[in-house]
Amino acid sequence: MSAVLDALHARRPDLAVDVFTGVPASFLDSSLAAPHRRILSDTDVGMVQHGPFQSDLDATADAVTAFLDGLNEAADTAAARMREAGCVVALCDISPLGIVAAARAGIPAVLIENFRLDWIYAEVEDGPALLREAGLRLAEIYRGAALHLQVEPACDRVPGARRIALPVARAARRSREAARAALGLGTHEPMVLVTTGGVTGEQRFVDALHARPDIRFVVTGVPRSGTERNVTRIAHHDPLYLPDVIRASDGVVAKLGYSTLAEVWREGRPFLRIPRSQWPEGPILSTWAAAHMTGFALDEQSFKSGAWVDRIDELLALPSNPSRDRAGQDDIAERVAQLLPVTRESRSASASP
Repeated sequence: MSAVLDALHARRPDLAVDVFTGVPASFLDSSLAAPHRRILSDTDVGMVQHGPFQSDLDATADAVTAFLDGLNEAADTAAARMREAGCVVALCDISPLGIVAAARAGIPAVLIENFRLDWIYAEVEDGPALLREAGLRLAEIYRGAALHLQVEPACDRVPGARRIALPVARAARRSREAARAALGLGTHEPMVLVTTGGVTGEQRFVDALHARPDIRFVVTGVPRSGTERNVTRIAHHDPLYLPDVIRASDGVVAKLGYSTLAEVWREGRPFLRIPRSQWPEGPILSTWAAAHMTGFALDEQSFKSGAWVDRIDELLALPSNPSRDRAGQDDIAERVAQLLPVTRESRSASASP
């Protein structure tokens, strides 16, 4: 959503942005360049997770059911804020709150997704009945969007949804030289980024990384920051603009999630991907990566144990591709701009990531 809002702001700098979100302000401020106001709000549940790879399906079912039971009251509150701010459109990254609140505020909702939670809940193996029931409720809400945009790689094609042919991926803000200098890297020093996205987890393979002193490893999503020998850790709460770190890298080792996939694709870096066995999205993302990116996949156990380090030379031997100038948010911004009033006066666009 940060990428979409920045692309929209580039086309309509007169727009103000209210972001209804539960993500920390520090993350939002580092990710979103467009002027914005953060409105603290629970917009969806997603999955309750215990670390980067393990989901708690029973806890998720309880949490999403409670969320949906309180959705009407939350949507009334959000709709009042939208009307007060003069919002003209709501952009929703699978947020059911945004769609329901937009309807009550009398403005169009744009659903932007590569997967929807109703599809995840229906496809997950051995999911409790309560989770599937929540998925049915969500499916009905999603059908209320005025415009439905599906970005690549899309998991579940919906008749009538508009296809966005490229992934949505934030652009790096620094040159490769400047990004490497910010990390204290030498000009020709090999660097590998290791990340599990936005979910914190203690990595237990540091000894294996120390065994390769010829390579600098930058590891994100850990509890504490610091540098020890050839390993630089960046804690999950520290400000970090990941596209710059990807640009500085010579290869990326990561949990296979949409944002990481898209941003590694945009920068053209070799990608050692770790699909999440519990997520139905994994095989679809991995198939797309195999067709459009250099790299290969390994299982969760190989990642956790550090066995992947034995294949790091194979990863670094793969070619990098040039950074891409355009991504899916450019097409989305052009479509969304068609919904906006043609005026130079400041208006307010609402986003619900």
